[in-house]
Amino acid sequence: MCKRIETVLPEDVRDYFSTLYTANKARNHQLQAHAVEVVRALNRIGVAPMLLKGIAGMFLGAYPDPAARVIRDLDVLVPESTVEKCVDRLRESGYDRYHPEHEFPTDHHPYHWLFRPGVPAPVEIHRDAVGTRWQLVLPTRALWRESRRLSVGDLEVCVPSSEHRLLHALIHAIEHAVQHHSEAWQTRLPLRDVLEGIWLRAKLDP
Repeated sequence: MCKRIETVLPEDVRDYFSTLYTANKARNHQLQAHAVEVVRALNRIGVAPMLLKGIAGMFLGAYPDPAARVIRDLDVLVPESTVEKCVDRLRESGYDRYHPEHEFPTDHHPYHWLFRPGVPAPVEIHRDAVGTRWQLVLPTRALWRESRRLSVGDLEVCVPSSEHRLLHALIHAIEHAVQHHSEAWQTRLPLRDVLEGIWLRAKLDP
């Protein structure tokens, strides 16, 4: 299908998307190396974190073309009792907390955003994968219980089950689709969430 689309796009549009693709490929390679550093740092304090969303797919080799997946940030779930210890460990590794102009609402599930100079995306430390209103749909306890623990070289890392990854992607898409901005409702689904759902659904097919 992509080849057919290429034949009908103007040359300047093809060049634009080719440039984006090349840049995102390099960025994803850097983010994957960055994720390895984060996991290794947390392993050293006895925590095997759970990677979520795009970076989990990267570790699993889940995408037909890793460069096609746009990753905004690195989502990392850790046991609630270890959150502060994990944040302190990453701060020792050169990360710093991001303090937005407006505080996160209490139902906002990323517990900390951490940045480090030279890294193109923040690390989001989560104690829950979804907010309070979605906990009946995707409980954190169930996410941990059904997760897979992987040994990747010298790393110990967890990833959600395929079913939970798909469910998480759908929840994320819904959250964006109904996000309230002033008096208007945003009804657009992010393309990355649509593609994520397609790829994950294909993995569940027999």
